[in-house]
This record gives sequence, C-alpha cells and structure tokens, in this order.
Amino acid sequence: MKNAILLLAGLALFFAGQPAQADTTKVVCFGDSITNRGYYKVLEELLDVEAINAGKGGHSSAMGLRRIQTDVIAHHPDLVVVMFGTNDLRADSDRVFVPVEKYKLNLSSMIDTCRKHGSKVVLCTLPPINEQKFFTRHEKAPFDALGGFTSVVQSYRDAARAVSKEHDVPLVDLNDLLAKQPKWLSDDGVHPSETGTKLIAQHIAKAVERLIDSEPASDVDVCVYGGTASGVVTAVQVARMGKSVVLIEPGKTIGGMTSGGLGNTDIGKQSSIGGVTREFYQLLRDWYQEPAHWKFQRKEAYKWKGDRVTEDAWFVFEPHVAELKLNEMLEEAKVPVVYGERLNLNNGVKKEGAKIVGILMESGREFTAKVFIDCTYEGDLMAKAGVSYTIGREPNSQYDESINGVQTTEPSRRGPRPLDPHVIPGDSKSGII
Repeated sequence: MKNAILLLAGLALFFAGQPAQADTTKVVCFGDSITNRGYYKVLEELLDVEAINAGKGGHSSAMGLRRIQTDVIAHHPDLVVVMFGTNDLRADSDRVFVPVEKYKLNLSSMIDTCRKHGSKVVLCTLPPINEQKFFTRHEKAPFDALGGFTSVVQSYRDAARAVSKEHDVPLVDLNDLLAKQPKWLSDDGVHPSETGTKLIAQHIAKAVERLIDSEPASDVDVCVYGGTASGVVTAVQVARMGKSVVLIEPGKTIGGMTSGGLGNTDIGKQSSIGGVTREFYQLLRDWYQEPAHWKFQRKEAYKWKGDRVTEDAWFVFEPHVAELKLNEMLEEAKVPVVYGERLNLNNGVKKEGAKIVGILMESGREFTAKVFIDCTYEGDLMAKAGVSYTIGREPNSQYDESINGVQTTEPSRRGPRPLDPHVIPGDSKSGII
C-alpha cells in the first residue's frame, strides 16, 4: 500500500525496571545582542544545563531565521530560548526593520522549525527600552509615522504574546518583569547591565526549568516506537483513553510516508476508514476548503473527485499539510514526542521470560512501559523481541483466510471491470499480455 494509515498493534507486554538517566539538557539561547550579552552563562549555572550562545548583535528575527539551521538546529538542542524584537522595530533602519506582521510569522516559523527537529521552545518578549536614551541615537520621525514609539514597541510585545498563545509555548514577558526592576538597564537604554543580565537569566530559568521537569517520561503505560502516521494515530488514541504514552521517532519528523512525499492514499472503499484515522482525513478536507491554502491552482480547477476527494474527507493532499495536521493532533492530545532516539539493535530489548521490561536506545536512554507498540515500517522492535512475523503474502491456508492477497472478484479492488492477463480476454491459449 502507498499511503494507507495502518494501526500496527505490535507487542503488548508488562515490565519492571527504572529509567536510565538522560544526558545533560542542551539549551540554545537564540536572539540579538541582548542574548549575546551573556545571560546564557548565568542560565547554565542556575540550571546545570549546557547553554549555547546563538545571539548576534544587530540581528532581527528575519536575520535570525536565515541562520537558524547553522546556529540552532545544528546543535541538536533539547530546548531553544527565542528573544527577538528590539531590532525588528527599528523603523529608522531599512536594513533591520521587520513589520510587525512579518515579525509574527518569523517567530512562528522559528517555533515550527525547532519543534520539527525535536526541540522545545521558550519565547520572550523584547525587554523595556528607555525612549529618551534611544532617541539620542535614532531618528524619531519614522516611529511617529507608525503611531509613536510607545505604540510601536507595544505592538511587537503583543505580537510575541499572540504567537505564544497560538503555538502554546511558554512566554517570558520581560517587559512586565523587568519594568519592576529599574536598575536592570545599562546607560544606553537598550542593553542590560550586568545586574540586568542576571535578572533576565533568572526569569528565563523559571520557564526553562518547568519544561525540563516536564520531559517525556521514560516510564509510561504505553510506549509507541515509530512516528509514522500509524504511530501518531496510535499515540493519540492511547492519550484519549487516559493512559500515559510516549511516542518515539528515530528521525527528526513524524508522519512517515504520509508526510514524506506520498500524498495519495491507496484505498479500496474509503467508507471503511474510520476512527482517529478518518479524523485526520477530515482535517485535511477542512484545510482545503480555505482558498488561501491553494498556492498553485484554484480549488475550483481541481479535478480529482470520487473516492479520493469527498464531502467528508480528502485522501489526496500535500505532504507538508499532512505533517502539520498530524502534529496538531499530537499537540491537542498532549502526546510527548521524543525525536532522534533509535533502538539499539545489539541489546536494545530487555525481557524477563517472554515479557519486555524495557527498550534501550543507541544513546543509552531506556524506556519502560506496560505496553509496547511497534509502528515502524521495518518492525525492528518486534524482530528483536523475538516476535514472529511475515514479509510478503502468505497462503490462505496459513490463517484460514479467504480474501487476503490479490483478488480478482472483489469489486472494490478490481476497478470497473475484471482484470484479465490474457492477450484475448478469456482465452488462456492466447498468451499472457
């Protein structure tokens, strides 16, 4: 099958044991000169984390976005602290100015990129600015044209708050917090003093610590190995049933083939697809009702109808939209996802008798659960657990089945007329086509 989402119920066994200790948390501090002033050093001391400076003086969110892969993602951080805005609002400089709506989009893109690569995010509003000192160095008229300096600054703070709410990421409102600490600013009216740098670190540390403490548990009711579409559907259903769950994806993105390029679901009767899987296809249908989501043609010009595009669900889609919707389903169900963890194929499955008691990853991290479900395409977990499996088609006699494998008489699978392999249909003596 090309893109059918199958619920692969792999192996359900009970366990006993304790999770292994994870490596030191890696935090990338991403921003402009305020970040570069050094709060990351204090953060490192406060939380016993590895903090990396990705602050660049004079950088706007647009400039930051251009370097996010090399300066942030390349470090494979567990968490990213994002703080931009002080340069974005520079209406007096065409080089760095970023309109507030574009600023919001840039922040959203940063969050999406970090999450796509398995990193949690903390977002900060820009800190307070001393207007009087600011205009000793900058032209005032461009800000007046946009409604005044106070209004401009507030719009960027409101934008960060809106993005935080939209993406459900923690927000450190440095504006409100630092306004209560009048000695935090240096003489230039923009950058933090040594005291201010420590205050920024203390406020950010509280948000970071909460996220570190909420790391996906290694001891859960259900451990789903494989972030394919099957794995997503499985984990969402488990969470809805009130069970603790963790979804482990060896790579950097979820969705498997569904989000990796195959945007045409190979199905028989689409009415047979239900449950959480059908909800996914219904979300796709809702997405494509919006004219703004049609980038390359008008919706009215789209000709694919029938069993692939119905009033209820869409089974043809763009892979990036599939990834977006699968992530939304995980977030709504509050399913924790662990990226970049691959089963150790040498001694990765720990058993007591016939029962799995834990799985060990290549990194050394161990996961324990009451139930393990293998939702990979390769079936490594099942194979290493000693579970029997079949590759390819088995004979009907093996499981006393009658309609498995290739069918020539089932209407939903053979198309409008029976398939015939002969040069002259019905005449076996005419040879095979």
